[in-house]
Amino acid sequence: MSQSEDVKTLLRKIEKSKPQGVPSEPSESFQQEKEYLEGKRAEIELASVQQDIEERRKYAHRIFCLIVGWLIAVAVILFLQGFHVAIHASAFSLPSSVLLATIGGTTASVLGIFVIVTKYLFPNR
Repeated sequence: MSQSEDVKTLLRKIEKSKPQGVPSEPSESFQQEKEYLEGKRAEIELASVQQDIEERRKYAHRIFCLIVGWLIAVAVILFLQGFHVAIHASAFSLPSSVLLATIGGTTASVLGIFVIVTKYLFPNR
């Protein structure tokens, strides 16, 4: 046998070993299903992004209200302390250590909550 006959024999064997019925290109129904699924995936991703935006808006408002309320409470304590307002027949008075702890603790807590929540709600992309 010559070398060209060996090559032809090998090519015939390769052709016979190929799986039969395998299309060279995807069918039209496959393409339609693929397009449908890609469209559904895009819809789901859009809904997820919209939900994220709504949740961020809701929680950003809530944390804002919490911080404002907290700061108002500290302002009221400072006002009562500064003007020695009478409550139940005695002047409101706090020791300076308690007042410093309240102001310092509140400031640290408010800043900490604000930073943590804003980093969670608005991550770097």
